[in-house]
Amino acid sequence: DLAGSEKSKKTGATGAQLKESNAINKSLLTLGTVINRLSDGAKGQHVPYRDSKLTHLLSASLGGNASTAMLACISPTDFNREETNSTLRYASRAKKIVNIAEVNEVDNLESFMDNYWNEVELMKRQILEAKQAGYDMTAESERSKELVEKNLKKVKETLQDDKIYYEKE
Repeated sequence: DLAGSEKSKKTGATGAQLKESNAINKSLLTLGTVINRLSDGAKGQHVPYRDSKLTHLLSASLGGNASTAMLACISPTDFNREETNSTLRYASRAKKIVNIAEVNEVDNLESFMDNYWNEVELMKRQILEAKQAGYDMTAESERSKELVEKNLKKVKETLQDDKIYYEKE
């Protein structure tokens, strides 16, 4: 069944547990709506990703540039027949969603690296200007500067590992 989709009669949930169960069911209902819209394949049709936190988080995986795997867990018992049928219908619709995942590549490495170095230099100037203006640099700001330096080092190492040599003068 859909993890968390529960009938309150079956579980006997009350109070906070019932409220949580209702919120989960609402998110799963929205997920079902999103999957219906995507599986129809109709172009230009509004897909309500933002109607729940769950669908908003899954939007890139459901209808974006990604390869996605979904698992449907079902039960052989008669007691769970309704949930099993619902899950199978859901899985059937989800199977119809077609994403064409493409590898994101940098077209021009030199241009990309120029932009990266320019952004780093801008951040360094902003830090220096803030210090000169008497801004009290906090430990957090110092940590940010350390992270920038660390990321620069990683980029250089990656470029060298990939046998790509690029140095900004």
